[in-house]
Amino acid sequence: MNEWSKYIRYACYGLVLLLTSCIRDGLEECPPEESGKRIRFVYDYNMSYEDLFHRQVARVDLYLFDENGVYLSKIVDEVSGEKTFPKGYTMALPESYNEVAQLVAFPVGLYNGQMEELNTTALVEGKSRLKDLYVRLKAHADNRLDKAIRPLWHGRARMTDMLNDTLTVPLLKNTNRFRIVLQSLQSESEIDVNEFAFHLETANAAYDAYNTPVDNSVWCYQPFFQENDWGGAGGVAEIHTLRLMADRDNMLTIKHLKTGTTTLKINLNKYINALKLQEYNYMSLQEYMDREDEYKLLIFLTQKPAVDPTDPNPDRVWVAAEVVMQPWIDRDHEVGGGL
Repeated sequence: MNEWSKYIRYACYGLVLLLTSCIRDGLEECPPEESGKRIRFVYDYNMSYEDLFHRQVARVDLYLFDENGVYLSKIVDEVSGEKTFPKGYTMALPESYNEVAQLVAFPVGLYNGQMEELNTTALVEGKSRLKDLYVRLKAHADNRLDKAIRPLWHGRARMTDMLNDTLTVPLLKNTNRFRIVLQSLQSESEIDVNEFAFHLETANAAYDAYNTPVDNSVWCYQPFFQENDWGGAGGVAEIHTLRLMADRDNMLTIKHLKTGTTTLKINLNKYINALKLQEYNYMSLQEYMDREDEYKLLIFLTQKPAVDPTDPNPDRVWVAAEVVMQPWIDRDHEVGGGL
């Protein structure tokens, strides 16, 4: 009986340890630790109004500052094995950080083969200040980027907002993805996406601790992915950008390389705003652009002679005849119309 009692006791100990421990290994829920101050991150500033933090975020870089904005320290927490944080995750704030008054977070998403194309300022404890913290694109020749960017968020909060030893940090996504589909309106004309150059030009390569753009230099975002599809009838290009600003031009240009002609040139703000007005007229344009992180453009092209229509073998240029952005449609588009 003594032996059986011992085994039962050991089994109970093991069960208690199992129930009171939590390993972040793909679990849907993980109860937060009860002791000490905790930091909770919420990403519900999206089009679904649902907290997607546990579905999308894989690492958090948290910068701590005192009441005067002096940098104290940095906490990094990351989920191993290309997984996201479990539902209910909170970050512990060590008791030694009793001078913390405000904090800034730059969480990132899953790697998924995307590039670490962003740099954050190297801060010096006790010397650097809140105004010294920046996140910016790595330097590239001619300010051109044709790489996928790892998803990035920004959050900022003050310790005075803490409730019941838990501080909630709201997040805003700082990266966007554009999927551009080219399709021919003429069944006899095939599109080769590799004959086109895609440029999305805007000034948004650096943001400060308040998530305000601080660099006016124009960057040219180019596709990190291109392929032909539908048996030659169309092609696809995808572009990643940093956060788009409503008070800055966001120009999308598509050029046909063979003829050197401009197939399409538009300010995306017009199209994004038109989409917002149809379904989300209670939002400002900036709020809509911050909540929406994926845009889909379907561009129907047609061909016409480049110079002389009487030439028996003329070079033919592609012209955008219709632009569809999500459910919004613009027909009879004028190329380079100064939109």
